[in-house]
Amino acid sequence: MSRYDWEAGTIKIPTRAWVPLKKVLRETHNAQRERVHKLAEQVQPRLAAEFKGKRDTHESAVRFFTFDLAEKLCREESVADLAAELVLESLKEGSAWQTRKITQAMLDTCVGPKATNKTLHYSGGEWDISLDDTARTVHWDVHENNRAVEAARESLMGHTLFKELNRIDYGKQKAMGGVIVGNDEYNQDDCGLGGGGNYETASFGKAGEREGRWHYLT
Repeated sequence: MSRYDWEAGTIKIPTRAWVPLKKVLRETHNAQRERVHKLAEQVQPRLAAEFKGKRDTHESAVRFFTFDLAEKLCREESVADLAAELVLESLKEGSAWQTRKITQAMLDTCVGPKATNKTLHYSGGEWDISLDDTARTVHWDVHENNRAVEAARESLMGHTLFKELNRIDYGKQKAMGGVIVGNDEYNQDDCGLGGGGNYETASFGKAGEREGRWHYLT
């Protein structure tokens, strides 16, 4: 059953946890980028073997074969999907099977640029992670779509972010932490008393406790 939903929120990170959090996100992104590259290079020759010499091959058949093969070769759905997109990006114009050598530019387009210690933004299409070095905050934003929150949380970067946010010791400072709020199509249709409003989907630290209480009071 479909469920259109979204969520977003900003979390304040303690000073001692800021650099380690950025490091984990950076290493996770770069490792995924490398896995996508290697998987795409495995798919390319099999795509060529499947469609070489076949005339009038429909684009949809090429897409189906590419995504299906990538998923069979890799259990990580997000990696498989990105690798399939990368292979399709590498196809020579007008060809159903001839591919070009995968370049850094292609990787940048499909997966995102290689992350450095200065990288402050990661995106997965329907989700974004934005970092602020000055404020030491991380902003999580899932754009509204069908089961968007579930997909975003299950993505490698989303899973890693929430795993780290749950591990951080926010201490007793009231400013540390925060709340993720969201909504969905069924809740928005609730016409009962107090229905329809945004609700808490995750909270962290003392700031999360305070903001959560205020949310329910309002």
